[in-house]
Amino acid sequence: PLADTSSEVDSPISLRWDNARQISCLLGINGNTAECTATVIGVSETTKITGTLTLYRQSGTSWVKVKSWPGSANSSVLRFSEEYSVTTGYNYKLIVTASVYANGSWENVEKESAVKYCG
Repeated sequence: PLADTSSEVDSPISLRWDNARQISCLLGINGNTAECTATVIGVSETTKITGTLTLYRQSGTSWVKVKSWPGSANSSVLRFSEEYSVTTGYNYKLIVTASVYANGSWENVEKESAVKYCG
């Protein structure tokens, strides 16, 4: 079979979404403080973004929700910047989920941070 030669594969930035242009989700652990940041940037036609940033703690093989922060923006950019006290001895991660409205339709997007250990 032939390889996919669509323009998306050749593009320097692979566009995984229709309405979202860029999503970042970053977790930092500073002592016992989780520094939680995320940004969802829509295409230029975006008029509304709603979303939630959620912090999870690893418990065995599963992940348990620790804290959620809702957010919304009547523009093409939604930013989260939160801090939360965490417990030593656990792995943590962040997930940002958002719905981006552009060109008459909603699109659901999601991004996960790297896992960080609170030592």
